[in-house]
Amino acid sequence: MVLHAQDFASADDKDMLGKGKMLTAKQLQGAYNMSRMVVRSMGKDSVIEQQQMKIFTDRYMMYVHPLTGDSLGEFGIGTYKVMPDKIVEYVFFRGSSGAVNDSFEVKISGRQDGFVQALMFKDDQSGPWTLFEEYKRAGGKKKQPHGWCLEAGGTV
Repeated sequence: MVLHAQDFASADDKDMLGKGKMLTAKQLQGAYNMSRMVVRSMGKDSVIEQQQMKIFTDRYMMYVHPLTGDSLGEFGIGTYKVMPDKIVEYVFFRGSSGAVNDSFEVKISGRQDGFVQALMFKDDQSGPWTLFEEYKRAGGKKKQPHGWCLEAGGTV
């Protein structure tokens, strides 16, 4: 299933995405902490309390967040491709129904200290909804990682 960014880039969503610019793969590289998650459904916004980290290399991405009240976490790993107005993430992740392999079109708006991303979901009983996630670069300005490497088949 591919979720299409143009399906949710409406005027109502531009207030969350702002006037940021699309990022290149080089600009996107780094580690980010999610600072805010907002679900927009039927014209109403709900702020969700959730910790999450997202990491981009030149070709690969991953995210991880803890499960509330549990020592386990949910994760996603995969590749991504930067397009003129979006990125496409090809992700293997652990969801509520187990392991899933999927792809997502993600609208990204670059900010000085990170980015905002938006994903549209159409399969909810109450109608379509949009997930906005705001990320800030971990550790401030972009730095080279020391002592670890994320590569295909490598270790962290």
